[in-house]
Amino acid sequence: HPIGLGASRNLALVEQVGRITALEMLGVGANWTFAPTTGPALDERWGRTYEAFAETPDLAGQMAAASIKGLQNGKLGASQSVLACAKHYAGDGLTDGGKNAGDVTVDEATFRKIAVEPYRAAIAAGVGSVMASYSSYKGVKMTGNKQWLTDVLKGELGFQGFITSDWDAVSQLPGTWNEQLKTAINAGLDMVMLSHGKTAHTAADLTSTLSALVNSGDVSADRIKDAVRRILAVKCEMGLVKGDTQIDAALTSAIGSAEHRAVARDAVRQSLVLLKNDGVLPISKTTVKKIHVCGASADSLNNQCGGWTVGWQGLSSGTRSFTITNPLGRIQRLIVAPIGSFRPATAWMPLIVPSIL
Repeated sequence: HPIGLGASRNLALVEQVGRITALEMLGVGANWTFAPTTGPALDERWGRTYEAFAETPDLAGQMAAASIKGLQNGKLGASQSVLACAKHYAGDGLTDGGKNAGDVTVDEATFRKIAVEPYRAAIAAGVGSVMASYSSYKGVKMTGNKQWLTDVLKGELGFQGFITSDWDAVSQLPGTWNEQLKTAINAGLDMVMLSHGKTAHTAADLTSTLSALVNSGDVSADRIKDAVRRILAVKCEMGLVKGDTQIDAALTSAIGSAEHRAVARDAVRQSLVLLKNDGVLPISKTTVKKIHVCGASADSLNNQCGGWTVGWQGLSSGTRSFTITNPLGRIQRLIVAPIGSFRPATAWMPLIVPSIL
């Protein structure tokens, strides 16, 4: 997860992870990823903190830039490149009370320094798309916020790619569907993401409503031309105007390869942070008589995999087929000692306590 990669402080590793992610995406014919999360997470109550690299804007921006370079292979349109998407612009992890899709009420200077500044690094890295946040700034949803989408992102920061909404985010704006779409497009949104008809609005609704807004003068033709130009410019860079992406069979066969798994394992190792060691580590098989493993996640691979894997926010119940080992199982395999296992329902993270008693 990004929060673990951020703890590694290893930009080269993050770029390597992005590179492998791109190769495995192309192996199944995908060419656009909604990553990386670029803003910092300052409030641990935000339920999507694991998606962010860091709590400081400098590190978050550096990590996002490294990820973008790996995903886009240095430059969008390069061989075996996929489109990265810096998200969610802007304010995630800074909302009042850590509420997801909440409101940010800090002063503008603070908002710029913490929430917006990391996107400067993402743009410098050549990111081709940006996703607008569900969050609001002082009561105005980012999806319909012209100041931050057009004036700042496209203007001050010089972003040349296209801005997409989050899933059904336009429908969260005030007013009717006509008013919502008018506000979002005029604010600078270039692409609208819909949820396959799960709301009242479909792609057909989008095109017909947008056509009517242009014909009535509520949305200018120049605004539409700007959006189309930005989207087509990215598609041209990626070579998509010449036809669909062809799946490379060699990349397909490399998905989950030993080489790729070795990088994943190294990323986990480097993500671990030792806060204090009073001579307990490394654990000695000769002096440690018992190891107590507790926490619901100690023997739950569903929880260990976390968000955006077996489920959006992880999965605590149900069964899945895995080819990896959970912490408890790994300890049992590596250390020849009696194992005591206690699983309190309130514990989420595994706690491993060696004892020499």
